[in-house]
Amino acid sequence: MVEYTCPIGISQFSEPSTVVHERLIGMRAQVALDGSATSFAVQYTNQHAFRVHIPIEQMPSIFAEMRYATNTMFTRSRLTLDRGASKLRDIIQAAICPRNAEVLVDPKTNDRLFVFQFMDHSPISLRMTAIEVEYMLGRLSRNAAASYH
Repeated sequence: MVEYTCPIGISQFSEPSTVVHERLIGMRAQVALDGSATSFAVQYTNQHAFRVHIPIEQMPSIFAEMRYATNTMFTRSRLTLDRGASKLRDIIQAAICPRNAEVLVDPKTNDRLFVFQFMDHSPISLRMTAIEVEYMLGRLSRNAAASYH
């Protein structure tokens, strides 16, 4: 495994703040034909778009860093007075809408596979066991019934 080394000075970035003056308005990946690297086009509200090139051997460390940041954000947001409810509302408001959704059943495991395709986003697939889907549908029914009252 190749370890990713942070460039000198990266630890000198300022702490993130809840006061955000710019927002991410676009991010799109383009993968090399041979799969050896990817580049992300990134666009913020306050600057020109730029590209970030990443070779495949650095992707595991980037995924690990993203998972760490995401888990830490959710953990810390649950510690606030509303126990993360406002952050959950933010996530719901930013939900992406698929243009097509397919549901398949894995014949080996009987898992349900949900494949979502988007106009401006790469596809996402989710795998759930039959029991997890049944539980989720029960929660959906209860939440839908509660929203009608």
